[in-house]
Amino acid sequence: MLIRFVVIAFLALAACQDAETDPDTIRVTADMIIDGDTVRTEGPNIRLTGEGDVAFDTPETWRPNCETEAKLGKQATDLVRSLMPGKAVILKRGGGGFGRDLGVLYGSDGQDVRGPLMAAGLAKASQNADWCGGD
Repeated sequence: MLIRFVVIAFLALAACQDAETDPDTIRVTADMIIDGDTVRTEGPNIRLTGEGDVAFDTPETWRPNCETEAKLGKQATDLVRSLMPGKAVILKRGGGGFGRDLGVLYGSDGQDVRGPLMAAGLAKASQNADWCGGD
């Protein structure tokens, strides 16, 4: 009976391990979303990548290059916010350029947000896509 209790307690503890106990996992809410591929944290911001460290880019909301990019950037940001709360898993500290960490963001459904962004045409498989009529 004691062994059974210990096993159940261990499983419950393992199931509870999340952003509160793992320093590389951060709980993310809608207000932490800067744009479609950047999350604000108390530490360095997180530059998002897809599962497997697959690069993607979303339109800029800060200093967009054209009106089209600004509109698409708002749509991408709104889409990611709609998928929160979620969790970000840090892949590499300081690896995202501009002093950002590199990580994957999972929405409330547990799925990588890259998929819905790509499906909606609000992300491109690139690190610096052109949203103003070029590539």
